[in-house]
Amino acid sequence: MIEFMQKLHNSTSIKNRLIIVAVLVTLLLFGMSQLILNTLSNIEEKFIEYNTNAVQGKIATLKIEKNLNYISRSTRDIMLGNAFEENIQKIETSREEIVQGFSSLNASATGRAYEEEVRDLMSKSKIVTLAFIDEALYKVKQLHNADTNKRSLMYQQYKTEATPLANESRDYFEKIKTIKDKNFELLKENYNKDIKDQRELITAVTILAAGIFIVFMKFAYNNIVKNLKTQEELEDTEQLLVQYKKAIDLSNIVSKTDTKGTITYVNDEFCSVSQYTREELIGQPHNIIRHNNMSQQAFKDLWSTIKSKQYWKGIVENRKKDGSSYFVDTIIMPIVIRDGSIKEHIAIRKDITELVELNQKISSSQEEILNRIGMIAETRCQETGDHVRRVAEYSKVIAKELGLSQERIDLLSNASALHDIGKVAIADSILNKPGKLTDEEFEEMKLHTTKGYEMLNNSKNRIIQTGAVIAYEHHERFDGTGYPKKKKGEEIDLFARITALADVFDALGSTRAYKKAWDINEIIIYIKKQRGKQFDPQIVDIFLEKIQEFIFIRKKFSSAGERLNF
Repeated sequence: MIEFMQKLHNSTSIKNRLIIVAVLVTLLLFGMSQLILNTLSNIEEKFIEYNTNAVQGKIATLKIEKNLNYISRSTRDIMLGNAFEENIQKIETSREEIVQGFSSLNASATGRAYEEEVRDLMSKSKIVTLAFIDEALYKVKQLHNADTNKRSLMYQQYKTEATPLANESRDYFEKIKTIKDKNFELLKENYNKDIKDQRELITAVTILAAGIFIVFMKFAYNNIVKNLKTQEELEDTEQLLVQYKKAIDLSNIVSKTDTKGTITYVNDEFCSVSQYTREELIGQPHNIIRHNNMSQQAFKDLWSTIKSKQYWKGIVENRKKDGSSYFVDTIIMPIVIRDGSIKEHIAIRKDITELVELNQKISSSQEEILNRIGMIAETRCQETGDHVRRVAEYSKVIAKELGLSQERIDLLSNASALHDIGKVAIADSILNKPGKLTDEEFEEMKLHTTKGYEMLNNSKNRIIQTGAVIAYEHHERFDGTGYPKKKKGEEIDLFARITALADVFDALGSTRAYKKAWDINEIIIYIKKQRGKQFDPQIVDIFLEKIQEFIFIRKKFSSAGERLNF
């Protein structure tokens, strides 16, 4: 840059020098802005495509696993001599759904980092799985037609021959899930890196603009002001400085304030973004655009920095005239004159609202995916998806009263949607049984906590990891008599204790296959009795204090036709 300016100085007049450099700066900043916007658009499109494929693959995986379980149960029932025709029909139906599941799984592998490896494993898994199912169909039909005395021997022979195929099928399937999880985590890491790179690029462009501004002010002073001899030269210089200022104004949001923070200058871009006119801004304190989401401490730190004659850099959420937000990556530079005092402050900003909103959109998509996965488990047992939403809302009320940070409240709200995800691995005959479960059925039902934990625990995503703990511990009891680990008191995760009460409150007030909805007074009496037994006493006290909020949530998020005894 210095060599370029020296050559420029030797080859042309002051006026032409500044005009050429001003044009180059404008073109550079415009080109960088277009590059950033195009890159962000490509990142968003790729992430949405890959994210959609990942969700489709997860659903297909669950579908295949569910039908393999159905086939195992139906085969066992036939071997035991139960409902031959009905179970044969179930096996054949499940086989068709598994074929469809593999087709969906194959389609979801498109564009993935491990695509070829996944497709090869899926092909092998499909061959082995269908071989296992066809072998099962052949053997059970053969067994059905055999003499009663031969059935036991044939059943043992079938288990010996089928077990290696079943194990090989499940091994392939586990490898597929592992590789798909690695692929999705790699996708998220690449996406986060791309977002980070773009933010750093935006920051670099802003710093570059500020640096160029400072260099050119010095350049203008040394090469123009000191060398002006005539009024004509002065007028030429003023015109060039106006053009340079215009180049900066066209590519940034610029404002100046005096040492007290009163606005003395704003450019057109500032007015456009903030929705205020220049007349409404000049002479006003800069907090006219301050958003309530920005803490007092953040502004204290800002003022402390620039009063010490250091520049301040950071992301600021400002408020438009209509009350909405916009986000700017900001550099505030104190302008120090010869006697060492600060004359004014100049702020150069880059609007990054699109980038922030894109990040929020991705977060929102993640939340919706988790909620919909949670709803899958609920609809398996003939519950509405509203149960997941209500449990999340009840949990937020309790967490807020416990004094948790907003970040932890949001984490609990999102993760609680996964509390019953393990139910996708439980048979429909148990989930939707109209009467009381047998001891054997209840033991299998209890496994939904462990299965839910195993589904989620290996994820690197913080929300899913938290959901794994909630799924595992939300049936533990405060007195240590719960399951699966009989944890006691504060050994139980706080989020699981909160979700436990929220889940029971909503379940008792809902009609299920095995019971009618309870009256609100019955529910309150039950939860009071379980204080210190099933539930954390402090959480019960909050529930009783906030019961009207719980009732309001229950009514607000209930589908039409859902019975309420509130």
